[in-house]
Amino acid sequence: AAHGRGEYDRHTGINVGAEPYSTPTVHEIGHWLEQSAPQVLRTAVRWRNGRASSLRPAQIPGYRVGEMALPGPWRIRYVGKVCRNRRGDDIATEVTSQGIAWLVDPNEGRQVLEGHPEHFGLVLATVLGRINP
Repeated sequence: AAHGRGEYDRHTGINVGAEPYSTPTVHEIGHWLEQSAPQVLRTAVRWRNGRASSLRPAQIPGYRVGEMALPGPWRIRYVGKVCRNRRGDDIATEVTSQGIAWLVDPNEGRQVLEGHPEHFGLVLATVLGRINP
């Protein structure tokens, strides 16, 4: 349980302090980053599209009808999700948000680092402010 001052422990993960830890909250911070810094969104879209095995979106199995993703070498299919406006412009990705959510969980983060180091590196660069306009 979260308590006291925020801290990191390699066995228990991140303690955010008196507020309860929330993966969905961290995930949503990723969306906020993409919306607050257009270069982060552009980079995430380029990264996703550059790794996709096809640029033709397909239904994500197990998700609502209409939730589409590009096929690719993702840890989970959701990372390839396509979020576009009516003009066809990308307005969000799951690259940043899902990646950040994984980064804060020691087990998930380790799996991403070992199995998808390029995704881990992109998210880390984003968090450190290394994505330039």
